[in-house]
Amino acid sequence: FEGPSKREQISLVFWPDSSPERVRSNFHTTLYRARRALGENVILYDDDIYRINPDVNIWCDALVFSRYVRQAQMLSHYDVRADDLYRKAIEFYKGDFLPSLDAEWVIPHRETRFDMYINALIGAGHCAHTRRDYGEAVLLFKRALKVDPYREEAYRALFTSYAARGELPRVVKQYDDMKAFFKSELGVPPSPETHMHVKQLTQHIS
Repeated sequence: FEGPSKREQISLVFWPDSSPERVRSNFHTTLYRARRALGENVILYDDDIYRINPDVNIWCDALVFSRYVRQAQMLSHYDVRADDLYRKAIEFYKGDFLPSLDAEWVIPHRETRFDMYINALIGAGHCAHTRRDYGEAVLLFKRALKVDPYREEAYRALFTSYAARGELPRVVKQYDDMKAFFKSELGVPPSPETHMHVKQLTQHIS
């Protein structure tokens, strides 16, 4: 997940508090055991860099999940392939990345994949909206907000789908709930962008 790294970088991850002598011993012992378990050609060393042999076929759900999301984001919401990729990604996401590890290097990967999961839910929601399946879109946007109730993008998309169903009073009610939630949890109102979005959707309500 970190990619090619120098010995010093790898050692800081696994033995940050050990002496240089202990680090060298631990590193070479661990490298020996890894190569013995995986094969001599799996971990390569070249120009002071250790890397996984690119010829080795590696399957990992986190990598597949990330690939699906990135591929979907390159496509239009009108493209059926985007919807398929987003839904595959959603199915692959089973929770936090490496939840049993409490290492610093894990945190950014965990946060990135969590964010990608929310984006997959929102992306699938947009795909449903473009094919006029507004009910499915609403469910997906709500699912995203259940995971991250602070994601204004998901709120705006939800409001848009409610409006497309002709449920403008529901837009107002949901926005009022959002404002109350933001005030109690964050002490701030929703962004001007969200406010203007709701105003444009509900301007015909008397």
